[in-house]
Amino acid sequence: MRPEFAASTAELAGVTCGYEAPTRLGVDRWLALVAAWNAIHRAVAVVDLGTAATLDFVTADGRHLGGYIVPGLGLMAAALAPDTAGVRVAGDLAPELGPGRNTAQAVRRGSTAMLLDFIEASVGRFADSCGDAPEVFLTGGDAQLLAGRLPFSVRVEPDLVLDGLALALP
Repeated sequence: MRPEFAASTAELAGVTCGYEAPTRLGVDRWLALVAAWNAIHRAVAVVDLGTAATLDFVTADGRHLGGYIVPGLGLMAAALAPDTAGVRVAGDLAPELGPGRNTAQAVRRGSTAMLLDFIEASVGRFADSCGDAPEVFLTGGDAQLLAGRLPFSVRVEPDLVLDGLALALP
């Protein structure tokens, strides 16, 4: 038996890739957004919360519009260390979002607030542009941590990439 490898393509399972060069889209992002759209066949926003945080949009008719890549919680905190004096804090999720009263709180709360606000604003812009609130899928290591902190309902789907793999390589 020969191994099979998934790859990002111009089209898969009813979804058309929005990247100018489809093979340049990370295959994990591609598989996740294809799986999300195929789960409901309507507009979706797919947020993968890992080392990097990615956010991709697919319209109700299966058009991937592209997305965003930003640092995840750990990378945001780590980005401060090289160029600031004494700011070395793990990028854990902050339990509260009010202003920090020490450096560690300030970094954690600021990073958490930035990521939550980025997701909320981006999903809002997509909803405004397509005239329909998308179903928001969260996946990745920090998905469960952020799920209850967004102002809209979300679906936490830890196996979204594997679900997409099943569509790509049946």
